[in-house]
Amino acid sequence: ALSDPSFRPASECDRLVMEGVQELQAKNYQRSKKILRKAIALDGSQPAAHYDLADVYTASRSYEEAIDEYSETMRLVEAQEVSCSTMSNKQWARSAATIVGFFDTISECASLPNQPEWMLDNDKLLDVAARALKLIPTFDETWGMLVKSLEGSDPVRAVEFYKEAVKSSE
Repeated sequence: ALSDPSFRPASECDRLVMEGVQELQAKNYQRSKKILRKAIALDGSQPAAHYDLADVYTASRSYEEAIDEYSETMRLVEAQEVSCSTMSNKQWARSAATIVGFFDTISECASLPNQPEWMLDNDKLLDVAARALKLIPTFDETWGMLVKSLEGSDPVRAVEFYKEAVKSSE
């Protein structure tokens, strides 16, 4: 949408989200945060605004805030599931994979208090990984989330799930 000169945002919130993304791409993180927070103040029910704000926090290494915004993205997409766009579903999957990646690979995230409940239960983590993999099977981070979810799982179930995931991504 950003590269299409004929695109017109549907609302002031959409316009602000676009502007915030442009600032993020230009690495103007403080300005991007301010704009995206304003968009969320206008309409907090838009997953894209939370997702893009999470990306700003990630880029500026504010992981706790990023996790909160990625979690909010997931919550909003789940609440609107029937009417969610393909883009929103991909944002849900990327949010889940990014959160797992933070806790799995960034040492300072290990002690953060806001680890989502679904990450603390291996069966729930496997369900989230399966859904994310179905939504975007070519996204490497969803595969990493799958591997993480299979650690400590029943080995037979893990192998069967892995085979099914590989087959569905071909």
